[in-house]
Parts: sequence; structure tokens; C-alpha cells
Amino acid sequence: MDGPAVSVSGLVRRYGEVEAVRGIDLSIDPDETFGFLGPNGAGKSTTINILCTLIKPTAGSARVAGHDVVRERDEVRRNIGLVFQDTTLDAYLTAERNLRLHAELYGMPRNVIDGRLREVLDMVGLWDRRSSKVSNFSGGMKRRLEIARGLLHAPLILFLDELILWLASRATDLKFVHQEGQKLAKLVEAQTPDRPVPIISFVARQRDLSELIGEAVTGAQRLNFSDALKHWEGRFHTITLEDRNLPAIAEKRVLKCKSPAARVELDAAFAQTAKIRESVMNTLLTSEGDREMFRKLYPFSPALVQTLIAVSSVLQRERTALKVMMQLLVEQRDTLKVGDLLPVGDLFDVIAHGDEAFSQEMAIHFDNAKRLYHHKLLPLLEKQHGRREDVERLPYDDLKQTAFRNDDRLVKTLLLAALVPGVESLRALNAERLAALNHGTIKTPIPGREGQEVLRRCRSWAASVGEIRIGEEAANPTISMQLSGVDTETIIEQARREDNQGNRIRRVRQMLFEQLGIGGELEFEQSHDFLWRQTRRSCIVLFRNIRELPDTSLENADERWKLIIDYPFDEAGHGPRDRYQRGPRDGNRSRGTLPSVVPEGRPLRKAT
Repeated sequence: MDGPAVSVSGLVRRYGEVEAVRGIDLSIDPDETFGFLGPNGAGKSTTINILCTLIKPTAGSARVAGHDVVRERDEVRRNIGLVFQDTTLDAYLTAERNLRLHAELYGMPRNVIDGRLREVLDMVGLWDRRSSKVSNFSGGMKRRLEIARGLLHAPLILFLDELILWLASRATDLKFVHQEGQKLAKLVEAQTPDRPVPIISFVARQRDLSELIGEAVTGAQRLNFSDALKHWEGRFHTITLEDRNLPAIAEKRVLKCKSPAARVELDAAFAQTAKIRESVMNTLLTSEGDREMFRKLYPFSPALVQTLIAVSSVLQRERTALKVMMQLLVEQRDTLKVGDLLPVGDLFDVIAHGDEAFSQEMAIHFDNAKRLYHHKLLPLLEKQHGRREDVERLPYDDLKQTAFRNDDRLVKTLLLAALVPGVESLRALNAERLAALNHGTIKTPIPGREGQEVLRRCRSWAASVGEIRIGEEAANPTISMQLSGVDTETIIEQARREDNQGNRIRRVRQMLFEQLGIGGELEFEQSHDFLWRQTRRSCIVLFRNIRELPDTSLENADERWKLIIDYPFDEAGHGPRDRYQRGPRDGNRSRGTLPSVVPEGRPLRKAT
């Protein structure tokens, strides 16, 4: 190939008045791996779609593999491989059948398909799973299979959207990451006859891999891994896009008004919303937003979008922020009214279900959050409002369903805050901010007291669910949710089964005999030798319920003393008086000790 592998000049793509891509210029040589980075809405996928001939630019020009992306679309497509942001695999086919279908569509010679298929599946570590249906694959495995498919027809240029999903599923395996990094470096730098033009990776979204390796990796290994990443990073070129266009793009692509009259109606609704208290408005805006941004995102708030991006960043998302926003609108199309704000709590179900976490640690956190909701929080709400299935059958505006839905949003907002506590919108939540993030869902007879009502509800829930923590601040205390992988209720229930009369006796006897140095605890009577005043002595020790002992056991015909130690507890209906009446007989070298009886229902702490 003569000239650059990819060349772009003044590339622009507009959606109405919004510039999704604003005047990009770049040139990529055939021996480069190129990283194209940026947050949601920065125009990354739009640029890739232009270079792959899926959409046309509004202005400017672009050439890929020496061919113009507008006038020579077929030639461009023959020379590129593309791994889409969203999965395009057929879940009902096996991995091998997916690749064979791709080979047929590209017209690959039949005599080379088998060898090439084995080569690319070996490269991504899926040869042993070639006969498995894609529906059984994890998100990371699907990503690796799509990369294999993109390389199958030996393209000159490979475009990778969301490359990180390939490595994220095994990011905690440092040996694997080092191995794949070396493969990538060799692929970029090798000049082999079978690949005259090295692969060019066009990466749409990237993360710091060192964030994904987990806390289980030691400090020395972590430093070595970071050094290796820096070494590889020096071999690649990157261009970073800003996120300034996200609200504008959302306004045009997701929130575009149907008519001028609809815009007037929405403007009036937002003007009414903007009259809310300043403290509520500040919570919804965050430090990154302003009223102009709020209007573009309406009925979403900047706080909701900030939360969405933060939670999505720790998931293997197959959906962009714009698609999640669209999904929220579609799901509430029959119930959302003009003037309503979408509560932050509604994000939990959309985000937490379906997508896999980048790291094992985050996967555990998400699993714990879902387990806590289904095992404790949901049963608590159902106890207050009725079974969810029954409540959801009621009309949407029924007071009972409304009450359940609003409480559900509060607990799910707390769960989101536990998953991404560092994001500004969810940091150091208190009752007032919790009500503000779900503005419009909490109603009080006197406006402005929504925070007090939220605090009352949270205190009530915290009394039943220990994971809900209320701070010690006198005014407007912090409210948080503690996620834990320990199933305390199961442990407590197991302890209840073990806490019976026989096990209590066994444990007290063990503790007592350990302290006295007495052996043979399974015998009815134990002979105990000890040293007293420099003289070797011996006695008989009996640990039994004095009330139940026969008279012969209370007597002692032996020359040695007999010590009878009573149980520190008894069955219901019997007290200390029953024991005092059955003490050892005087004059027969027997002595008894009668501990204080532990009342029924109190835990046994120490036998005295």
C-alpha cells in the first residue's frame, strides 16, 4: 500500500445543528496501532462509522486503505475488519458456525477457511469452545470471538470499537495480559510476508488496565504490570476526544421534539421545574452542569447522566449512554408525563441487569447489591405495601403502587451509591439529597419537608435491614448502604439450629474442664488430681443438673471429696429454688456449686 493506511482531513458530521464530529484531521501509517479515545458522546463511534462506510460525512474527506470512504465504499469494505460496539453475533449458532458464515459472506476460498479458522480461534483462546453456542458465552468471550471474526478474512486494517472488553474478562490474570500484550506488540511490529501491511487498531474507548487487575495482586506485581503497560503505551499513538457534545447530541438524537408546539410545551415544563428550591437544583445540576445543560437533557438531569456514566464505566457495556437513556424513555413511554423528571433510582434496573462487570471485584459488588435487594430490601417493601406482583397489577397511578414505586426508587438509589460511591451525584448522600435525586416522587403535606420524610423512612428500614446505615450527625445525617458478601441471616439461622440444650451443656462442660484441667469429660464422674498446699490431692467431679440427679449421686461413700457442679441454665418452669432443695447431704464429704441460672431467651456468655 502506498501512502497512509487511514487519512482524514476536516472530517465533520452534523445532526441538525449539532456537530457530532468537529473537523478531525489525522493520518495513520501502515505500521501503526492507533488509539482513539474519549468519553460518551465525544464522536468516537460516529467517526468509526464514517471510516467503515456505514454513514457519510457532512463535510471533509477520508481515505481508508487508499480508497475514498464515499466514492469507493466496496473497496474499503474488502480491506477492513470491524468489531462493532454492540454484539452482532448469532447467539443461536456455535462459534465455528458464526465464523464460517462470515467467511462465506466475504467470499473466502474454501480451501483456506479451515486453517484460518483454527488460527484466529487459537489466537483468542476459543478453539476448545468452537462447538459451543454463543448464547452460553460470557461478555468477554463474545468480544474475543468478534475479534477473531474481524481477523478471519485477513484484513489490512482492523477497527475495534470497545477493545477493552476483550481483556477485561481476564484482566486479573497477569500472565494472560502479558501474553496478549506481547502478541499485540509483535503483530504491530512484525514485517512478515503473509501480512505486508500490519494491523491498525482503531480503538474507540479505553481504560487503564491497571485499574482492572484487582486488589488480590501484590504491590510488586502491580508495579511490574504498570511498567509493562507504560512500555506498550510508548509504541502506540493516541488521539483523545472531549465530551462537550453529549448533552447536545442527546437533545438531537434522543430528545428531539416532534414539532415546534412540542418544544414550546417542554420549554414551559422545564421553566416550571426550574423553580424548585436552590438546594434541590444544585443537587440535580452537580458541579459539572448548568441550567442550559439541564434543559438539553430534560427530562433527564445532569445528576442522572453523571451517575449513568459512572456506573456504566465499571460494566462491560453493550449499550452507550444514549442507548440507555433511550431505553429508559421507551420503558416509561406510557407513564412519563410532561413535567416529570426521571428519578436516579430508575437507573438501577436498567444498568445492573444484563451487563457484566469489568473486574471480579465489581462483579462481586453487583451480585451483592442484587442479592441484598431481592433477599432483604424487596421483602421489606412487600411487607409494607404488599407483594410486588400484586401491586404492579394495580393502575399505575394507584396510591398503593405509587407508594411502593417511590420507596423502591429510594433503596435503589442507595444501592447505586454503594456501587459507585466516588461519583459526585451519589457521594455522601443524606435524606435531602436522596429526595432531590428522585425529585417529584416524595410528597409531603408541607413542601420542603421531603428530606424529613425520607429520613423517617430510612430509619424505619434501618431497624430491619442492618446494611442501611444512618450517620450520627444531629441534623440531616448521611445515609448509606453497606454491601457485604456475607449472608448473615443464614449464619444466624444456622446458629439457632445449633443452639439447643445438648450443645449448650457440651460447650459449658468443655469450657469448664479446660479451665480446671480435668480430662475424661465423657465419663459420668471424673477423678481430678491436683496439688493443694504442697500436697497431692484427689477429688471426684460431677457436672450435672442437680435437680435431676438421683439421691445416690448426691451421696458420697468415697474418702475423697465429691464436687457437684450444676448447670448454669435449666428448662422452662424450673428455677434456683428447685436446685437449692436438692443440694448435697451434710457430713458426707460432698459439696455443690449452684451457678446463677441464665433466664430463658438470654445468650449464655460465661458460666459462673
